[in-house]
Amino acid sequence: MKITGNETLSQLVTSFSKAPSGKHLRLNKKQGETTLKIHTGLLKFSGKGEKAAAKRQTKHENAVKFVRDALTRQFPNEQGKIDKLMSDIGKDMISVKQLRNLEREMLGETTGSFDSREEMSETSSSGKLEKSEKVEKQGGKLQLNGLPEEIDFSGAKNFETRSSGNGGVVILETGGVKVAVKDHANGNEILGSRLARELGLPAPETRFLSDKESMQLQNQMISKGQKMPHNSAPTVVMEYVNGVGMEKNDSLKGMKPTEVARQLGRWLALDVLIHEIDRFHGFGLSNDTAASINSANFLVSQDGKIVGIDQNVSGGYGSDAVERLTSDSLLTFMDMGYAISKYAGGDGEDLAEIVKESAQDLFREIGQKLTTSRLDELADGLGVQKEALEMMKSRLMKAIEFAG
Repeated sequence: MKITGNETLSQLVTSFSKAPSGKHLRLNKKQGETTLKIHTGLLKFSGKGEKAAAKRQTKHENAVKFVRDALTRQFPNEQGKIDKLMSDIGKDMISVKQLRNLEREMLGETTGSFDSREEMSETSSSGKLEKSEKVEKQGGKLQLNGLPEEIDFSGAKNFETRSSGNGGVVILETGGVKVAVKDHANGNEILGSRLARELGLPAPETRFLSDKESMQLQNQMISKGQKMPHNSAPTVVMEYVNGVGMEKNDSLKGMKPTEVARQLGRWLALDVLIHEIDRFHGFGLSNDTAASINSANFLVSQDGKIVGIDQNVSGGYGSDAVERLTSDSLLTFMDMGYAISKYAGGDGEDLAEIVKESAQDLFREIGQKLTTSRLDELADGLGVQKEALEMMKSRLMKAIEFAG
């Protein structure tokens, strides 16, 4: 929006009523014109390095100062309250969500001051980031050694139901082995796990339970007063991953934002291949156009490995996602870079470049390593719909073409 210098806070909120809540405001002054806008990365990539970072920081700080002035124009007799709210935000950056929160606070629609970090939190029911108590990564280094060919569930114990991924799992111990079981998964999820492991991505081995294993487990759960999340017979077993959900505070503690972006970029490439629709939103993989990451489908090990725990092969073609992934334009990846920066820190533009490079590198590897016959082998016996398999083969052909 063009700035006249007379805008009030409510006018700013109205001007950005359709903007994504996580976008940050920048005040630009160029050729005698002053504009306040959210950064979209349009036309030019503003660069990296200390000089570019300082320029971006100045634009952010100018936006914060302008918002403070807009508050004073609308509420000239509330300087004490304004100072308190602006100190909660900080001095370096202000988002669209914080702008809206400021208006609600000043108009008395909420009580108490708000935390500027709240924009990083979302609901755990959607599998996104939420405010929670401080948690530490558990256990030692990531170990994914595969599952026993047959598991005796007659002595299963220490049942723990967790909301994780699509519908929850039950964690249990039996015969000295800790595993996770589901009653709502199918061959599409097993194939997704096989493909991840085939490509070197950290994912737990996943397989169907045999009829014997399923019956043993049902009987043991009944005797212990336990039940599956969907109150159905358990169908799938997967390796237990010793880590913490990425939606938890401090799950990424100690990890560089660039490393988070690199790992998630690789997972993005897999999801484009299998057309997984519930992990990376706003990238042509779902109807959700707002960029976000369903963090409930990732765990983080103590040694900093981001593990995918719920990857499903889908029947959709996903041409938009393939075209985005193979695009030369950094703009295509900008929203994903900012989605990562919200909770991993770092500069969204820099992270976007890393996501692009990492995702495209794995997509090339897919084109070099996989064949349609190998897909048939991995899907054998899983009951994956023929249409879903054929659609994935068409995406594989795009990867092969991209790999040159």
